[in-house]
Amino acid sequence: MKFCRNISISKRAIFTALKLIFKNQIVEGENVQKFETEFSKYIGRKYGIATSSARFGLYLLFKSLDINKGKDEIILPAFMPWIVAKVALMCGLKPVFVDADVKTRNIDPQQIENKITKNTRIVLIVHLYGLPCNMGQILKITKKHQLLLIENCAQAMGAKYHGRPVGSFGDVSIFSFGKLKTCTTYGGGMILTDNKELHDRLRRELISVPPPPKFELVRRSIIIPLVWIIKTSFCISFFVHPLYSLIRFFKRDFISGQHFVGSESRICSYDETRLLQEHNMQYSHLQATLGLMQLKTLDSRIKSRQRNAAILNALLPNPPYIPNDVYSSYFFYCIETDHKERLLDALFDAGILAQAGNFPVVPDLRAFQDFKCDCPNARALSTKLVFVPIQSDLQEKDMMKIVNVFKNL
Repeated sequence: MKFCRNISISKRAIFTALKLIFKNQIVEGENVQKFETEFSKYIGRKYGIATSSARFGLYLLFKSLDINKGKDEIILPAFMPWIVAKVALMCGLKPVFVDADVKTRNIDPQQIENKITKNTRIVLIVHLYGLPCNMGQILKITKKHQLLLIENCAQAMGAKYHGRPVGSFGDVSIFSFGKLKTCTTYGGGMILTDNKELHDRLRRELISVPPPPKFELVRRSIIIPLVWIIKTSFCISFFVHPLYSLIRFFKRDFISGQHFVGSESRICSYDETRLLQEHNMQYSHLQATLGLMQLKTLDSRIKSRQRNAAILNALLPNPPYIPNDVYSSYFFYCIETDHKERLLDALFDAGILAQAGNFPVVPDLRAFQDFKCDCPNARALSTKLVFVPIQSDLQEKDMMKIVNVFKNL
């Protein structure tokens, strides 16, 4: 069996979405408020605001903060998805980047305090790959300097630090329900906070946001099942893998070149107009219905990923570092290697479609050339990571195939 990382949505959720479309119960309905309430309870926050995407939620949050444009600074990880820094920049904040911790790959808390100036207003952290940041140290720093703390939890839904869910520590937290996320609702995001004044301000921001086009939701409801079908074992074995093999024959680095960066020109040209064109819309009843369904099975799916990760942790030579005081949700299972291309080729030859796990070093991108910084750990990580599949529908025998690849390298 050949396998890769599947989207997490179930067949039942897919059929539910199609049923709502046929009943024309797509945009309006009571489930948006229900999902906001249930998700807030799951994380342990008072207020939840559903948005069309995590990036749009972050945009609305920055717009609600009365930022002194061009002066107020936001501290960010140097190693993370570039869109986070891009949204901060387009809202008038000056990004100040901090290097990654060499073990956890998250922001290095020991370096945060060195970057604080009189203009620092916000610290935004990203829990990468399902592993929580060191919240103990980060909270001490932000409270000492009275800074707003934002948790980006897009990759860490269900993860915990000292038994407490990520997203419950900061002044505000952002979650994503994109198609590859652990809880997916055909796109979408959530802002969580305990601050009623901020919650009310964000609600007012959303009043003028138009409802989502029905066509867009129908399009997603068609595309997601197609992706789900394409990534089944049958399609991987008889269509995707042979196609990749053919492309790889002509372009040897096709597998190792797959990553999340996007072109430099696309990153530079992505602006506020583009963001609003794509994401300036309300969250929908259809999406919230899927969210409520996904939330019920979230913990069990995370436990299945942890079961698979435990097998690899026990048998691989260099498993990812997981501190004793955290509960990783294993959004990705990261292998750090100096021989990325060789490992990806060996996995591919064994029928395993792994991914090159490269985030860009954000301050090295042309779009952020005015905010360069020294970040050697992030630069090293950007060339060494491979993601192997551990999704909840895989079994022990599938994990052993990965182990065998490493034994035969």
